[in-house]
Amino acid sequence: MSPENNYDPSYAGSIDKILVGNTSSTTGITFIPGWGCQASDVQALLDHLSKDIKDFKAIAINLPDHGQTSTQRCPDPTISNFANILICICTELGLKDIILVGHSMGVRIAAQAALLSTNSTTPTIKGLVWIDGSNYTLKTTAASNMATISPEQRATAKDNIFQQMFSERTPDSFKASAIAHVAQMDKAYSESLMKDMIRWDREEMERVFVKLGEMGMPVLNLQSSEPVGMDRVPMREGQVSRYRCWVGEKMSEGYGSVSGRERERATPRLRQVAVVDSAHFPHVDRPGFVAEQIRQSLERLGPLRDQVEE
Repeated sequence: MSPENNYDPSYAGSIDKILVGNTSSTTGITFIPGWGCQASDVQALLDHLSKDIKDFKAIAINLPDHGQTSTQRCPDPTISNFANILICICTELGLKDIILVGHSMGVRIAAQAALLSTNSTTPTIKGLVWIDGSNYTLKTTAASNMATISPEQRATAKDNIFQQMFSERTPDSFKASAIAHVAQMDKAYSESLMKDMIRWDREEMERVFVKLGEMGMPVLNLQSSEPVGMDRVPMREGQVSRYRCWVGEKMSEGYGSVSGRERERATPRLRQVAVVDSAHFPHVDRPGFVAEQIRQSLERLGPLRDQVEE
């Protein structure tokens, strides 16, 4: 895959990342944090998965303006460009088969990357794990109009939004680190990325999710909160949210006119799980539970496991 002209031609050495597991393996599991988040957010999850991914090359990356990665790695911040960078990194690291684990904005990047990685020169995406994704088209007008309000209003809204994304389980150290990281992001760059994320939801997400369903892409969708207005409300036991139903419907487009919940049950390549007693960061609040769900998905990917264990 050839990077577009506005990309640095080599990313593996210039992107801030965590690299663990079998660093000589060509089979990888790659973690993509959300907007304003960092690779270090998944450290507890990596610890819980250490035995399961010991044969994988495990990578958690900080995309431009996240962690210590410079905005110069990608002057034009868009979901598609970040997905392209992700594929370039995995290719440069010698990966042939990978599972992508995306949180929040990372869900979109992982989904887009799965469509980009479809030729013989790029790694094969064997499965996707989505952690607390959302769709701005399903939100209220106030939330979906984040891209149109003033910078001052957005700054206040983002502070408030981040605060209510934490749960009682969220460590104080993580809260402080997350808020401090958002405060030091490049304002213009991060706002441009946020605008494109909302645009992507409106113009691209449905097409991408339908295509993933057509491809038979194995997906584990973990949802820990439900967007309600400008807030994210923790999921309750047994709750089937609007977003989960929407995901099931779009990935099951060919199943006719049955209801969203029936489609969700009928789709063998899609597994949806509610993570309760958490908020927007289940991999921080409940890393053991999230690790167990990923572990079960790895066990379902027989061909990948066979290849890893050769």
